[in-house]
Amino acid sequence: RCAANSCKKIVGTSCVAACPAHVNVPEYVALIKEGRPAEALETIRRRNPFPSVCGRACDHPCEMFCRRADLDEAVAIRNLKRFASDEVKEVGTPPVWKGPREGRVAVIGAGPAGLTAAYFLSLMGREVTVLEKEETIGGALITGIPAFRLPRDVLARDVEYIRRAGVTIETGRKVDSIQEL
Repeated sequence: RCAANSCKKIVGTSCVAACPAHVNVPEYVALIKEGRPAEALETIRRRNPFPSVCGRACDHPCEMFCRRADLDEAVAIRNLKRFASDEVKEVGTPPVWKGPREGRVAVIGAGPAGLTAAYFLSLMGREVTVLEKEETIGGALITGIPAFRLPRDVLARDVEYIRRAGVTIETGRKVDSIQEL
């Protein structure tokens, strides 16, 4: 039996507090239990635009603080995140800013931090362009995680979701000075 429903009643659950992105773990675990992986994925994406990546490469500190471990064993939170991202094959449609775009932002670097910042800035109504000096998108996700651990098509799906949120990504664009922008 999953403890996700009982966790929802706890204010400030320890798994959420341990998650660097503060993803609502009890909510998405409960949605998966109810057979609603697409909604679970959207719950994750409210705080983290890389659910496919984190479902494979996160060191899952949330599991170390899972209250279920007090009874028997921790909920396999990272594996459930991976399940949700693998189960939902289509990229999906992120929430998109409805009003006029206010302000333009250039983000230097298309690594996980740059893409995450760009994603949330776009959701807040900014016109965002990510400038990446390399020809590939992903930064440390590409250089530091082998393809057998993080298949490149899986990463591409998360990046496409970020693009659909209104983020423009330009590769081969090295920025040497602020005046260039």
